[in-house]
Amino acid sequence: MHSQTQTHTMNRKPALLTAPLKLASVLLLGCGASLSAQTILSVDFGSVNNPAAQADFLVFNTSENATAGPIVRNYTNLNLDWTASGSVSVTLASGTTLSATGNMIARNRTGTAANSGSFTYNALYRDLVIAQNNANMRIGITGLNANTYYDVRIYAYDHDNSGTALFANATGTNTVSDTISWTAGGINSANPDENLRFSTVLRVLTDSNGSLIIANTRQSGGSNQAIINGIEIAAIPEPATAGVLFSVGALGAALTRRRRVRQPVGL
Repeated sequence: MHSQTQTHTMNRKPALLTAPLKLASVLLLGCGASLSAQTILSVDFGSVNNPAAQADFLVFNTSENATAGPIVRNYTNLNLDWTASGSVSVTLASGTTLSATGNMIARNRTGTAANSGSFTYNALYRDLVIAQNNANMRIGITGLNANTYYDVRIYAYDHDNSGTALFANATGTNTVSDTISWTAGGINSANPDENLRFSTVLRVLTDSNGSLIIANTRQSGGSNQAIINGIEIAAIPEPATAGVLFSVGALGAALTRRRRVRQPVGL
C-alpha cells in the first residue's frame, strides 16, 4: 500500500519529492524491516526417539536415558548480520554452571493438544528436556555478536506435572528474569488458542565474546526438576538506528506538509 501511495504522489506532483524526502524514502524502505525483531534461531528440545521438530524449529535431541551434561548442539548457515560467523552453539547443562555434569533426560508426552485454530505448537510443547534430580539448568548460547541485545523467548511446559519455572539472565549485570507457570494437562483443559501461552521473553545483552547464559530453576512441581521445551533467539534493532530512521522520516513528512502549504491555489 505504501508503494502505491508513493507512486501516486510522484505521478501527480513529481517536483515535490525533494532530495531530503528522497533520502527519507530510501532509508525507510531499505531499513524499515529491521525495526522489528528478527528471529535468528529457533530450537525445539526433545527426544532422539521422537525427533520430529516443531515446524520452523531446529532440533536439539537427547536421550530418554540419563545423559551427563553439558550437551552441545551447533547450528550453521544463520544470519551473518546478527551472528559472528553464521554459526551458533547451544549448550544445556544440569547444574549451576555451563560446565556442570548433572544428568538430563528427554520426555515425549502423549497428552498434549492437537493443532487446532491458531494453536500450532503441539510438537513444541509435546517433548521436553529435564534436568534430572537437580533443580537447576543452564542454557548457554555462543556465536552471537558481542555486546549486543537479543530477545530470547523460552518455552516451558510439562503435560504430566504442574510447576513454575524461573528464568533469569546469568550474563554480566543485565539482570532480567521472569517465571512460567502451568498446570498438568493444562493445554488440553485450556483448549489453547495461542502458541506463546507457556513462554516468556528476556532481553539479554551478550558479553564481549558474543555469549549469553540463561539460568533455569524449577520453583515447584515435578521434584523441582528444571525443564525446557524450546527457545527462540531474535535480533532487535539498535535504538540509535531506529531513532535516525524516525527522524529522517519525520523530516520528510514535514517537508511534504510545508510544500503543500506553499502550493498556489489551483495547482
